[in-house]
Formats: sequence, C-alpha cells, structure tokens
Amino acid sequence: MAHKISLTLCDMVLWGDSGPTPSGATLTVTPVRLKRAVVTLSLLGVSEQDSFIALDELLDTRRSVGYIAQVLRRASAIVT
Repeated sequence: MAHKISLTLCDMVLWGDSGPTPSGATLTVTPVRLKRAVVTLSLLGVSEQDSFIALDELLDTRRSVGYIAQVLRRASAIVT
C-alpha cells in the first residue's frame, strides 16, 4: 500500500496540476534571487552539491559549486 501511495504522490507532483496558475510564463532569476535561493537551501540543510542540482531544476539556472560556496562564505561573513 505504501508503494501505491508513493506512486500516486509522484504522479501528482510530476504530472498533476499543483498550486495556482502562474501569473506569467517566465521567472526572472536576478542575482539577488539566486543568492537568496542558495542561502535558503543551505538553511534548510541542503548540501552545496545538492544546491547545484536544485538551482538547475527549480530555477533553470546553472552555477558552479564554487559559486555556491562563495555565496555561502559571503553570507557567513555578513552574519558574523
């Protein structure tokens, strides 16, 4: 039964309608939005390598793991 539920949830997430209809066809990924996404993913416990994958999948944006590390170092310096 758990397997059936898992498959159903995957179908809903991958192919179903979820959430409101977007107001526009595109999302502008500004440098600030990108940095906020990197820091937010880190705060949620996502590794730098997984953040690289998430940015590509969610924002259709490719940045190096080095870029992600640099953003996190700068954010850490601001906080301390």
